[in-house]
Amino acid sequence: MAVPRTRFTVGGRIPASLRSAIAAAKRRSILDRPSFMALSATARTDAFTVAGNLTNDAISQILQMAITSARAGRPFSLFKRSIPEETFRNIAAPEVVLQNAAANTYQRSRFNQMTKLKKLRPLWTYITFQDERVRPTHAAMHGITAPADSDFWKTNYPPNGHRCRCSVKAIGARAAARQRIPVFKSQAEIDKFVINNQIQKGIPESKAARPIADPGWR
Repeated sequence: MAVPRTRFTVGGRIPASLRSAIAAAKRRSILDRPSFMALSATARTDAFTVAGNLTNDAISQILQMAITSARAGRPFSLFKRSIPEETFRNIAAPEVVLQNAAANTYQRSRFNQMTKLKKLRPLWTYITFQDERVRPTHAAMHGITAPADSDFWKTNYPPNGHRCRCSVKAIGARAAARQRIPVFKSQAEIDKFVINNQIQKGIPESKAARPIADPGWR
């Protein structure tokens, strides 16, 4: 099955997608962990929290440092130095925090951009890196193409777990037809496609991975 390729542009300036992601991050609501977990999956994309024993002020500070690090392209080591030592000690898995903040911010920006272009490119395709680091449940979603307003995206739009590198690409209906990309309109069709794909690779149906976010992520 043909799958559209994701293209990345590298230049001397901050890419427009990253500038948009940074702007979106600044608008996110700061919440403590219990309040964040009480939100719906959709509402969480507009909020930010950090696992650990932290005040809202500390969480806000971490978000600002993450934004600064993303804008400057700084590595984790410099992000770590920018956080006060006492605050840093109270962060659970700080490196994951930075990666999750970046992924959530970027993917939320992508979601908003693609939603605005929905009339021109009404189909979305799930993309993974297709390497050994991709989780089986995420790999099972690679290449799945569904309408932008499909219920599939309400529970499977990335990121779908800690350190998730998955993304989504918008394509037009004509392009999908030209490339012979199947478009799925129901979860049942997606599940059947995913299972059959793995059976063809020699994986028993009982062990076939289902397309789903990591436990506890949503």
